[in-house]
Amino acid sequence: GDVFAMLVAHGDGSWKEKVLWQWNDEIEEFPLHNKVIKYGVYENVNKKVAPFSICDRAILALNRIKNRYGVNVSLYDDSLRKNLLRERQILDEMENALASHQFEVYYQPKYDIYSDTVSGAEALIRWNHPEMGFLSPGEFIPIFERNGFITRLDFYVWEEVCRAISEWKKQGWKVVPVSVNISRMDFGISDLAERITMLAEKYQIERELLHLEITESVYTDEPQYIIQTVKVLRDNGFKIEMDDFGSGYSSLNMLSKLSI
Repeated sequence: GDVFAMLVAHGDGSWKEKVLWQWNDEIEEFPLHNKVIKYGVYENVNKKVAPFSICDRAILALNRIKNRYGVNVSLYDDSLRKNLLRERQILDEMENALASHQFEVYYQPKYDIYSDTVSGAEALIRWNHPEMGFLSPGEFIPIFERNGFITRLDFYVWEEVCRAISEWKKQGWKVVPVSVNISRMDFGISDLAERITMLAEKYQIERELLHLEITESVYTDEPQYIIQTVKVLRDNGFKIEMDDFGSGYSSLNMLSKLSI
């Protein structure tokens, strides 16, 4: 594809000058437009490491800067390997974690300063790992979004929230609406609206108590399909909220087309 490997003598450190200047100058002579050359470097190669592992380490370094503008060289270090091992551990244990309820839902209150009351809440997911302790969503959510596990986790959160609301009602407590996230990949589920509706029916909760929070960027993928699905959810009685408006693609005209 677009990845090339080079084995370079670099005992005296002169390879850096070649990478940064000589090779770039030579590549610039090729009649290709909008080309960007980036280098992932495994320096001071350990001869006991197999060649494919050497390449893997250089590619790990390269991947770290793939989407960083103006950064063209990245050196491999052990932190990359540790991060890779950590990611593999997360992938290996995610199924068991879901089955054993290691994922816990926390509720961040929404406070109304005019009425001086808690008027709602947002459901946040935390992974309480028996060995690693509490894991930040920032660590495992991007991994789950890449491998598709996020759809299973989202459904788990929706059901936990519905179960909690049902329990609060049985206890006679005041119940406020709870917002849950619907991720980009959830819209790949053909019966998404039906599944959420069935959860509300299963736990006998009023649909206006479940607010569905959709990130703004989701609407840019397949806008007509998304808009139609959102309309069905809205017609079924759910409140629809938009998250992160203005952080990426934003259009006031888009708001006029959405049932939010």
